[in-house]
Amino acid sequence: MAEYRPFPPHCDPHPPLFSLKLTASAQREALPNPQPLVAAILDRAVEGAGANVRVSPLISNPPPEILDQMVARAVCLDPSYDPPDFRAWYRVQLGTAGVDNQFVDRLVRQLNCPGSSDVESFQVLRAAPLRRAPLVPTSASAAAPMPRPIDPKPVGVDAVFAHGCLGGNGGGIGFADLEQSWDLNHVDLLGGTPPRPRVSVIPLDPSGPGEIDLGVPMETEHGTAVLGIVLRQRGGVAPGCKAYVVPDHQPGLGSNLPKAITTAAHSLRRGDVLLIETQGYAPQGSFDAPGGNDISGEYYLPAEVMKENFDPIRLATALGIVVVEAAGNGGDIGEPYNLDTYVDGPTGHQIFKAGPDFQDSGAVIVGAANSPKRDNPLTRSDSSNFGSRVNAFAWGDGIYTTWSDGVSHTGYTGDFGGTSGAAAIIAGAAILLQAIVSKKPGMPPGFRFGPLGMRWLLAQGCTPSHSADDMIGGMPDLHAIITGPYFNAAPDTYIRDAVGDDGARPRPAGLTYHSPDIIVLHSPVVGDPQLVFGAGSQTEDNSMLSEPILGGEPHTIYVRVRNRGAVPENCVSASVYWAPASTTLTPSTWSKIGTTTAVLPGNSLAVSAGLPWTAPPTGGSYCLIAVVSTTLDPAPEHTNFTMVDKFLNFAVSSNKIAARNLDVIPAPLAEGAIHTLSFLVPGYPNRNEVFTLETLGSLPRGSEVTLRLPRTLARQLHVELPRQPPPTNGCTPEEAADAVELALPPIVWRRIGMGAIPAGSVSRCELCVRVPEETYTAPGTHEIGVRQLVGEREVGRFTWRFGQVTCIRGGVRAD
Repeated sequence: MAEYRPFPPHCDPHPPLFSLKLTASAQREALPNPQPLVAAILDRAVEGAGANVRVSPLISNPPPEILDQMVARAVCLDPSYDPPDFRAWYRVQLGTAGVDNQFVDRLVRQLNCPGSSDVESFQVLRAAPLRRAPLVPTSASAAAPMPRPIDPKPVGVDAVFAHGCLGGNGGGIGFADLEQSWDLNHVDLLGGTPPRPRVSVIPLDPSGPGEIDLGVPMETEHGTAVLGIVLRQRGGVAPGCKAYVVPDHQPGLGSNLPKAITTAAHSLRRGDVLLIETQGYAPQGSFDAPGGNDISGEYYLPAEVMKENFDPIRLATALGIVVVEAAGNGGDIGEPYNLDTYVDGPTGHQIFKAGPDFQDSGAVIVGAANSPKRDNPLTRSDSSNFGSRVNAFAWGDGIYTTWSDGVSHTGYTGDFGGTSGAAAIIAGAAILLQAIVSKKPGMPPGFRFGPLGMRWLLAQGCTPSHSADDMIGGMPDLHAIITGPYFNAAPDTYIRDAVGDDGARPRPAGLTYHSPDIIVLHSPVVGDPQLVFGAGSQTEDNSMLSEPILGGEPHTIYVRVRNRGAVPENCVSASVYWAPASTTLTPSTWSKIGTTTAVLPGNSLAVSAGLPWTAPPTGGSYCLIAVVSTTLDPAPEHTNFTMVDKFLNFAVSSNKIAARNLDVIPAPLAEGAIHTLSFLVPGYPNRNEVFTLETLGSLPRGSEVTLRLPRTLARQLHVELPRQPPPTNGCTPEEAADAVELALPPIVWRRIGMGAIPAGSVSRCELCVRVPEETYTAPGTHEIGVRQLVGEREVGRFTWRFGQVTCIRGGVRAD
């Protein structure tokens, strides 16, 4: 086992401090004065170690009787909580300064021998800061450069969206940062008139002044940067929360992280957020992986690796406090650590890996990933520890935040990161979720998510890292959480792409372009659209409401929009466009019909007023597109989609766009007539692309289907042409010379061909269809469609459905 290195020589010139936990029998013997027993235990381990030893309670704040009350309350709140005896923990200071590491190593090893009747744990008492290298002040500007960790997915956690929600600045939620030092007089951490610190100090000694040790500039830089991530007025994740700092270090007394945690837990309320910005070391720990290194005495593991920290953290989570804990920057001193393979030295247990020895403190453990400013974005940072116990990640570099060395109060830096920065981002996200849900209508007064509920919630709809081997959880997406069914604290307005679409994002089945919420009727308008098409009308899931569009004739268009959120959406607009029937819905072909607005109560379905539209005489079918925009989720202008891929990505990931590439074909006037259905097959506007063209049929037996397409397109798609003369039926001689016909099966999928279509080209094609007369009245869905693909990705389709339109006139429904 490697030499034990509990503290660097430059940090601890005074006698070393230890945490000691006595066994239950030894604790009974030690009371009321533990010093003689502790001195004897130390002398038995290493001769002379007990001389002039000083023994005091490890946790002296809150006082024992208050701590007992906290434990009793935690047991009531969390039935799974098994409380330790906090009074059996002691702070031990040797009576001799200047002892070397070998002495300390020997003492710790002797006192942690398995089977000890007196000692349950004995470790060096020291919190390892999460600092890395000194920060470099880069700017005096409060405005952060783009991109930012608060930006929408996939860049950041989308605190920008949360800021637009009720409660979205974090107001009403307590937040405590636990580390060594901060500059609370930084200009971006002040508020009020006259300006004063927005952050309060919770002192470790309640009778003391709450002093902060500013003697180590690197620690002041670190703490100030962490506070800036959460609290900055411009760019902070949760600037409106009630903020505190809890020093884990007292000048002249050294570090006491366990005491700092219980002090914070006493001051915070259920649902508040405690951020632990310190690391632990591995007490005689090692890794069981092949080639794993012994890391005894090394720092840079989660703070809870030390039992004296785990117990207070578990108390805090049992009290309902959300604890966010950095996974540690193991890579700063070599390779980052896989926590799954860590074996605790004193117990021999794998405490971070699921199994019989797993210890779950209830904290959210946070790893770090490369920011979008670096190569390989959203890949685990070189320094970040990892493992199945790591619950979430955020940016680990390039974070723009406040900087101070304790002297300058106006600086900013752009190079903060590590698991320190990532944990601060996640803490801010948790604050926002608590604040927003606390303002949710219909929730019980004072409702807050518990620690395990918050840990689960942060993973819902999250952005994964780019490799499954990263093992750092996911980056929360606040938009997905707040608008998802598991939260439902914001208006969530959507328009359906097809019957059965529940507004989930991204759309799990892709796009079908069969929206039942775009309804087109021949004018004049119906009496009351809400009565005819709204909730309770029995037409909510009817996709056969629209009448065939007639070129050159007046029509009226209605749009249905749903709000599945619990709160109202007070300003929703729907812009409607038309385009020629096409197998790729390129926005460059859209023409705007108009925009309608509505107010949606929570959990409601609204129907727009009618939009008048005279259909252009195109000689074919039409596509209708509706784009919904709200205050919290404004839709981009369709003209911004210069790339089809960009539009398709938006259409799949958004629940605020829908299309009706569906034409209903009623029975013809003449029995046995052939329907000629025209559509376009376009190339991409700006590049050559290889496409596949397919048909999908579900027509009854006895139907006849012929596809007519230009000979040029047939060559481009490498269509296997039948040996037959050029078609003449229904075509001019010129058209016949440039067209081919393919007989298609009416009830199965058929691949037409695949090949490169030049940029900007558009080919007009036709389906000629004859169906049995009973098709128009028979039950079931009878349709034929054509779709276009790039690889396996569908980029568009058009469908024709044969049957009776549900006729609605003047508010009277007649099938």
